[in-house]
Parts: sequence; C-alpha cells; structure tokens
Amino acid sequence: MAQAKAQGIIASPHFKSGAKDALNSELTNDTIPLLLSYVDNINAIYNDLITEGVN
Repeated sequence: MAQAKAQGIIASPHFKSGAKDALNSELTNDTIPLLLSYVDNINAIYNDLITEGVN
C-alpha cells in the first residue's frame, strides 16, 4: 500500500523530473529492498517460532 501511494506521488504531474528521478531512485534502490528484507526476516523469525512451538 505504501509503495503504491509513493509511486502515485511520483507519477503526479506536480513533480519536476529531477525530483521524480531522485524519489524513484530512492524507492527502487534503497527503501523498498530494505523493507522487503525486513519482511523476509520477520517471516523467517515467525516461522521459526511457529515450528518450535509445534515441536
């Protein structure tokens, strides 16, 4: 949801190309991959806890 909103803002005609390029680069190269790695780590921890709880 946050990614869709950010991409909607970037697509807005109110931004100049320099700002669009900077935001798009930040989202694509830094923020989104970092958030996805957090989600992956949280899922791994959750799965480990669930597996340990079953045993």
